[in-house]
Order: sequence, then structure tokens, then C-alpha cells
Amino acid sequence: MNQSKHEIQQDLHQFNQQMTALSQRLAGVVLGQENVIEALLICLVAGGHCLLEGVPGLGKTLLMRALARGLDLSFKRIQFTPDLMPADIIGSEMIEQQPGSQSLKLAFVPGPIFCQLLLADEINRTPPKTQAALLEAMSEHAVTVAGKQHRLGPPFMVLATQNPIEQSGTYDLPEAQLDRFMMCVQVSYPSREQEIVMLSHRSEQDLDKLQPLLDADQINRFSELCTEVFVDTSIQAYIIDLARQTRPETTGIEAVRQQLKAGVSPRAAMALQRACQARALIAGRLAVVPDDIRALVPHVWGHRLLFDYQSMLGAVNSQSLLDQIMAQTPLP
Repeated sequence: MNQSKHEIQQDLHQFNQQMTALSQRLAGVVLGQENVIEALLICLVAGGHCLLEGVPGLGKTLLMRALARGLDLSFKRIQFTPDLMPADIIGSEMIEQQPGSQSLKLAFVPGPIFCQLLLADEINRTPPKTQAALLEAMSEHAVTVAGKQHRLGPPFMVLATQNPIEQSGTYDLPEAQLDRFMMCVQVSYPSREQEIVMLSHRSEQDLDKLQPLLDADQINRFSELCTEVFVDTSIQAYIIDLARQTRPETTGIEAVRQQLKAGVSPRAAMALQRACQARALIAGRLAVVPDDIRALVPHVWGHRLLFDYQSMLGAVNSQSLLDQIMAQTPLP
């Protein structure tokens, strides 16, 4: 980016104000989900995708609709079901008659994936073949139909949901699919006080009143600026030290060797750095600090840890293991 330091500081200050205002307005529409809102904004600026896990009725769909409205982005929702086919998502070629002629031709009809914010609702309700239809789109921001590639975005972001409790009629996301999500966030119940407020809260009316604060061009510009956020070599070394502590072959932590079959990959380390750069940018900083890493490790790496079978049967979870790893890894 060919900007002076003064211009970057001005843009950064404006962006920080806009993101703060957007967070507050989203929190006014969907109560009690401030941590989820922060994660979604980080993924958006970082150019990543987000998986939300939580029981039905916590406002996940409403939050995503509010996010699209607050950013003036096109939004589409796909309800994933067992009979959903890949063509139902990405589109297909169909025979069409040319206007004013009797001749026919093949024309590509885009599917609902052609938008800027895509809600993949209950993504684990559909078989792996259809889940995999999202892989190229999430990795390359493009889909290929009949040998021809069709571009998506930017920005393009997949927001997927799944119910962590209901297992009947579901298909677990394979590791390769999970790895395409920059972050996985647990959506929890709001507090007692917030639930009381909800009983008289009119979320749909607040959503209708929500005015855009940013647009696609601004999001793209700040995504480019995200790469300019400084990451000191000591911070990078800290990320790699944490990553190596998740791997049974290189860790010095006994609990990791006993519970994990595989730790995080280099791609996961790069995703963490990118997410930390976005978090710093949203906070109005042009440098990553250790607190960024410690705040985002559970969200960026938790779904990427591969537990062995015995550990999965027990009460272990990725959060407690990552907390232990961070506690035993020296800060830079």
C-alpha cells in the first residue's frame, strides 16, 4: 500500500471508530454475544471463515443478518439437509434458449454461494460430498463448474453453524474441512440479566433500523492493511513454540502426548498470525502483542487438535489443554 505513515494512522483511527460503532450496534441487536461478534469481525478483516457451535435459539442467524446489514454486504442462507446436492450450493449449467432465436446453449446458473456473506446453517446435517462443495470456495474464493472457474468476492466469508449436542442424522466435518475455518467459536447462553432484557427486546425492529457503517471496498482496503500490521520475530517464535507444544512428537507436555494424535499444522500457525493482525488492527494498533495470541489461540486452534479415541471418551477438551500449553510456554 502506497500510503504515508500519517495517512495510515488516520485510516486506522477511522477504522477503529467504525468497528467499535459496528460492534456496539450488533450487540444492541443480539444481546450477550460480544465475544462472538468480535470473532466474526476478526475473521472478516483477516479474510477467514468462521464456524459457530451452539444450541438453537441463541441468535446465530440473526447476528449474521445484522452483520451483513451493518456492512452493506450481500447475504444468503443455505439450510443444509441430507438431500442437499453440491449443485444446489455452487450452481450448475443449464440449457437455455437464446432470446429471439430457436438455438439453445449451455449457460451457468450461479448458486447461492455467489454472495459476500454465506450462512451455511447446520453444516453437519449434509453428507461429506456436499460439505466438500465448499472446500474450493473457502480456500480459493472460486468454484469450478464444467472445467470453468468462477470467482467469488472479495470479500467472501462463510459462516457455518452446527449444534454440538444433536448427533442424530449428522455427519461430522472431516479434518480437512475444519481446517478451512479460521476460527471456531462456542456460542453460549447469555446472562440472566440479558435474558430478562430479551423478553422486552425487539430484535427484528432493531435490525431494520441498522444502517451500514462500512462497505465492501472499505473491508477490502483494511484487509490489505491487515498484512502491514507488524509482527515481531519474538512474537512469531512464540506462535511456533505454542504450535510445537501441541504436537506429540515435539512437545514436552505429558498431557499432550497422552491425549493428542496430532497437533496444529503450519497453516494453523499462519492463520493465528493473520487473526492476531486483524485483532490488532480492529483495536487501533499496528503491531501484534502477546495478548492477541493468548486471546485467539482457543478459537483458532481448538477445532484443529486431533484427540485420540480414549481421550474423546473422557472429559478432556481442547480449551483446558490449550490453557495448559500456554501456561507452560514462556512469553516473549
